[in-house]
Amino acid sequence: MPVGTIPDVSLAEVDFVYAALASGIREDGRAIDDFRQPSFRFGSSWGNVEVTLGETKVLAAVSSSVVTPRDGRPYEGFLNIQCELGAMAGAQYDPNTRSSLEEEARFERVLDKTLRRSDVVDKEALCLVAGKQVFAINLAIHFLNGAGSLISAAVLAGIVALRHYRRPDFTVIGSDVTIHSPSERVPIPLAMHHLPFSLEYALFRLRSAKAATSGATKGSAAMGEGRVVAVPDPSLLEDRLAEGVFIAILNAHREVCVLEKGGGAPIDADMVLALLSRAAVRVEKLHEQVEIALKDDLKTRSLALGAF
Repeated sequence: MPVGTIPDVSLAEVDFVYAALASGIREDGRAIDDFRQPSFRFGSSWGNVEVTLGETKVLAAVSSSVVTPRDGRPYEGFLNIQCELGAMAGAQYDPNTRSSLEEEARFERVLDKTLRRSDVVDKEALCLVAGKQVFAINLAIHFLNGAGSLISAAVLAGIVALRHYRRPDFTVIGSDVTIHSPSERVPIPLAMHHLPFSLEYALFRLRSAKAATSGATKGSAAMGEGRVVAVPDPSLLEDRLAEGVFIAILNAHREVCVLEKGGGAPIDADMVLALLSRAAVRVEKLHEQVEIALKDDLKTRSLALGAF
């Protein structure tokens, strides 16, 4: 199949997805409200983690460099975010097509609002010498396999990578700054204000099977009125067939960082509040899972000098 080509969804698949949702189950066997459980694989270096969510895989890597701060913010460092969405994530992603570039830009925009503009990292803690030297933290997100909920997996990978990363320690004597290697001093974790997590909901307007089979592509117009069902953590097939998407990004303190709604399936204020309530419960569990995974990884590493 040529890169950039989206395989057609058969009418039988469309009929099956809608019939399953009407019966209270998902096309992959999950219940309506079930999420796929994430797994984490940490690399040998700090800030390198691969997150798996079902068949979706995202790799995040964090690095740092010393740069000059902005004139208007002499005490603040930087958090730079870059996404790479290519054919590895799926046959439909061609880095040379406009649609893939727009999708990549959308991911970067959501990640920027989630991780940078919501002040996840304490940028003042990245200052070495005010007005002269600060740390720039660089977060790179690589999409290895797109099987639904790519934004949720990317946000999760970015948060875990930032929590896992250790920046170099340094010493300031007068105007001289010495950056210590890991063999000289143990690297320092980043100071972080909060940990936001993303929940995606695919929106379906349930209707008769006959009407459902009349549209076999994502974004097709709904045929008639019907009950809207929000499916969390959609699979690739659900993501393609959804008539809308609702993204809620919030932290364990129930603080909402980002809300996005796209597509034609309507949702009212009561449904938004219900989805946020369900998302808050899920975020608390994700927060616990991330902390456990980080502690387990730390146990496998030696924090003695020279072990890095």
